Amino acid sequence: QEEPSSTSESNAVDPTDDEEKDASPRTDMVKLRNFLVYKQLSSKDLAKELAKLLSNRSVVHRSQIPEAYRQRYGSDILDDISKAVKKKGVKGSDVFELIDGLMRAPAEFDALCIKDIVASRAAKVASTDIAYILCCRTPEELHAIDQEYKRMFGASMKDKVYSLHGGKTYQTVINMLFSLVNPSEKETLDENQIREKIESDVQYLLDTTIKWKQFDKKVQLMRVMMTNSKSYVYALTK
Repeated sequence: QEEPSSTSESNAVDPTDDEEKDASPRTDMVKLRNFLVYKQLSSKDLAKELAKLLSNRSVVHRSQIPEAYRQRYGSDILDDISKAVKKKGVKGSDVFELIDGLMRAPAEFDALCIKDIVASRAAKVASTDIAYILCCRTPEELHAIDQEYKRMFGASMKDKVYSLHGGKTYQTVINMLFSLVNPSEKETLDENQIREKIESDVQYLLDTTIKWKQFDKKVQLMRVMMTNSKSYVYALTK
């Protein structure tokens, strides 16, 4: 038996277009509850319905569902999903990991991934995997990940990541990334100043006298690529 519907909470499994427009974290948490408790779904159908609903919601929308669920039912939705997935006999943890990831804010998910990588992989492999994550984040995203890591684990993410590899280049990259975590006030440049800066960097990159194998030159190249926006780097390539 499904939870009774109301004017503000729809229990339909397959929402219409109008219901999609009216969807809220509260209506979605009722649907999720029905999937977990009232619907007689096979493990395959359960996974399909959970993924279908969550993947069609924004990050902000999804991140509000767990709190709405906790207030209504007094339990953690991820715990209830985990129990339901295990009860249905789903082998492995891929389904739960997918749902768990969809329920979390990006910074929280990245912090958890970094924690897991540090704890479960060889240092050399871990350093590479973590570098892939961090190098693809903006300074604002790095700041959010750093704050989430401290909040969740009470430790410095930089210290954990930095100690994984003794390589000079790796540690320089990490230092440079974390220097962006709390960036100072951004310099405001007008269009002409930006153009002049790009031209200066292009001349540097095209300088045939530079010995790129020298470590300080590598650092300068990293600084050009890592301390500017994606649009700036794209302009360099043009």
